[in-house]
Amino acid sequence: MKGLLHGVLAGHDPERVAIRFQGAELSYGELDRRSSRLAQRLRRHGIGPGHIVGLLLDRGLHLPVAELAVMKAGAAWSMLDPQLPPARLAYQTRDADAWLVLTTTDLTPLAPEDAPLWQLDQPEPPAVTSEPDPPDVDVRPEDPAYLLYTSGSTGTPKGILVPHRNAYAYCRNAVAQFASTPDDRVAQVANPAFDASIFDYYATWLAGATLVSAPREVIVDPEALTGLLEDERITLAYLPPALLGLLDPARLVGSALRGAFSAGEALPVAQANRWVWAGFRLHNSYGPTETTVVVTDYVCSETPVRGSTPIGVPMPGHRAYVLDRRLRPTPIGVAGELHIAGTGVAYGYHNRPGMTARSFLADPYGPPGHRMYATGDLARWRTDGTLEYLGRRDRQVQLRGQRVELGEIEHTIAQHPDVRQCTVQVHNDTQLVAYLTGHPDLNHLRRHLADRLPTYMVPTTLITLPELPLTPNGKLDTARLPEPTPTATEHIAPTTHTEQWLADTWQNLLNIDQISTTDNF
Repeated sequence: MKGLLHGVLAGHDPERVAIRFQGAELSYGELDRRSSRLAQRLRRHGIGPGHIVGLLLDRGLHLPVAELAVMKAGAAWSMLDPQLPPARLAYQTRDADAWLVLTTTDLTPLAPEDAPLWQLDQPEPPAVTSEPDPPDVDVRPEDPAYLLYTSGSTGTPKGILVPHRNAYAYCRNAVAQFASTPDDRVAQVANPAFDASIFDYYATWLAGATLVSAPREVIVDPEALTGLLEDERITLAYLPPALLGLLDPARLVGSALRGAFSAGEALPVAQANRWVWAGFRLHNSYGPTETTVVVTDYVCSETPVRGSTPIGVPMPGHRAYVLDRRLRPTPIGVAGELHIAGTGVAYGYHNRPGMTARSFLADPYGPPGHRMYATGDLARWRTDGTLEYLGRRDRQVQLRGQRVELGEIEHTIAQHPDVRQCTVQVHNDTQLVAYLTGHPDLNHLRRHLADRLPTYMVPTTLITLPELPLTPNGKLDTARLPEPTPTATEHIAPTTHTEQWLADTWQNLLNIDQISTTDNF
């Protein structure tokens, strides 16, 4: 079973609690038996190697049983997030060529009309209730374990097929990263349709620890999540940057929480420095789904982070290259595109050979026959040997004839000590708008930007929000950002003789009463 994702259950005390959800529990032995019974049923239905099974399931006990059962049957699972619109669910089911969808009675109305369904909350057929042994299927480490969908640049989601060996290797790294033991209690925070959930479920079970799950309403409520972390004596958790910004770390000092990792988006310096105390370690991690969960790691320390939070160094089995457009390594301090090679590189995009060929390239610096993934992310090596994330390569825009890197602007805004999170968007193809959380003095922030960026890269409008809107995966939901309005910025009076002379000149020429130093003719 070594090298197989469902093999993480093997060798543990069958009476130990594997998962808790709202007071209900499954031991390692019961989780193994339930998933084996379902796997037997899937095999008799014809499900096996080469097949995809859709999982339209919420958090709870049915979900891990279904994932394990599908893999024991030799097939791969694909999560269908119930929060997605029906059209998106239908597209993913169709694109995955799913032979079957496992769901529950309450979620059945969301299922695609033409998809074969099994409702896991209905009684099992009598013929399978007494078959606890897993089916005899030759599952190999190189076989696909799961298919996860991510957003596509064209608006069409793309599926990434990941083999068992990649996910199992990640789980080994995660157990070593946190020195996990059977005494740990891990919060199930990640959306199950997001690959950070591999940490939640399988790294937890590889260590023989207990996973504590909760409804989504608890996870997205900072007060309720804090209560869960305290009451359930959680020791480890995945806490993405957006969630770190909503939680109060002071509430958790002295709790059982000893470690967490943050990934999915850039970790603001303010969060990296807030979440540091004796006995607790915050890991800032990086890894696209295409390279299997996490490939680099940086441990925040008591020494305050300045500038931006590094994403660290490659974890065992991974290689990271910062390359120019000709795939040549860039010097230290020079930006380039980050490429990842090693044990985590996935097979590619499901049913998209052209897209796979563009992003999964031959590795010119590794062993013969190996590939690397072109992430589309900009990064650079720092003098201390760590990697610094600089934003997306494809976020370069043309504005009034100038080439503008939105990631560079965000990077500069994030360096301001009073900014927690930020994003910069282009409005109407003419205006840079910065959305941010925190409590910065906007006058100071404008001066901070003017001192560090060309004038054409300083956002025209700064909008402060209580929090940035997020997608179900915890990433920025740009569609829900508010439209900029004239009242979104304030009048900034001239402060120098030259500024006053310019303002008076334009007021006279334009016959208006007031000119702000941020106005643009």
